[in-house]
Amino acid sequence: MELIVIGHILNEIIRYPSKTIGPVLGSPAAYTSIAAGRLGLKVGLVSKCGPDFPREFIAEFEKAGVDLLGLDRNDVTTSNYLIYDERGRKKIEYLKKASSIKFEDVPSKYFEDCQIAHVCPMDFEVPVETIRELKKHVRLLSVDLGGYGGATSSRHPVKDSLAAEAFKNVISYFDIVRASIEDCTLIFGEKNDLARKAIEFFLNTGADVAIITLGGEGALIKTKDGPAYYVKAFPSDVKDVTGAGDVFTAGFLTGFIRTGDPLRSTLYGNAVASIVISRVGGAKAERMPTLPEVTRIVESMDASKLLQRIELLG
Repeated sequence: MELIVIGHILNEIIRYPSKTIGPVLGSPAAYTSIAAGRLGLKVGLVSKCGPDFPREFIAEFEKAGVDLLGLDRNDVTTSNYLIYDERGRKKIEYLKKASSIKFEDVPSKYFEDCQIAHVCPMDFEVPVETIRELKKHVRLLSVDLGGYGGATSSRHPVKDSLAAEAFKNVISYFDIVRASIEDCTLIFGEKNDLARKAIEFFLNTGADVAIITLGGEGALIKTKDGPAYYVKAFPSDVKDVTGAGDVFTAGFLTGFIRTGDPLRSTLYGNAVASIVISRVGGAKAERMPTLPEVTRIVESMDASKLLQRIELLG
């Protein structure tokens, strides 16, 4: 595998103020692995679900070419309500949860030629012991902080000391850190210059690349030794933003594995997100773009108009 994606997959019901959708396939692990598979990466999924997990959901991973040797189907299916309010803010109510993911749950063959292991839990289900062992076996570790106290978590470090301790224990292991600005608020609290302080924290804690996604505004990125950039979002006819951050990550990691260039990879992430949010259908292979589609969009745009070098860190 070039990319290992680790985290619970969901049987999810989405509630908007005016309608309810579902059950649908959800979770960062689902969106990221399916999108990365469609982009041409060799992807292995490590997750858990029960025998009741819908067969049509499993089929979406297969359509995208995601390897499912690491999917334990004899556990419990994580189920939840994803609830959006009138302002677009979301909260999650869990009904059932699968058990924690251990290092032993990762098939040994996944480590052959693995470039990146991406940890994207829903709610702290990938413990520090697992991460510590992963660090010994992969070239790079990447994380989505939504499940370590951010938007998908049931507990948040800013208000919960146990969540704060769990976050503190895991954060230093990761080479690539992505968080949404919403995640940052739930982890660090409301602060002036929140994105600046979050990126500074991630880099000082050990990350080589730190990314804050800003929804429809694009993303901020900084490497440990390089300047900070604001990368504008690509134009898009927005129809459904669910999973946008996760498919951004898929695009970024694909670009990073293929080019090693964090800035170009951010353009790939924004391009993937712009395509996916212009389509509806949830975490489905047909909704996700192919790499040629993404490359055409990136190459058709004037990068100088999308990139702005900024003095992020004081």
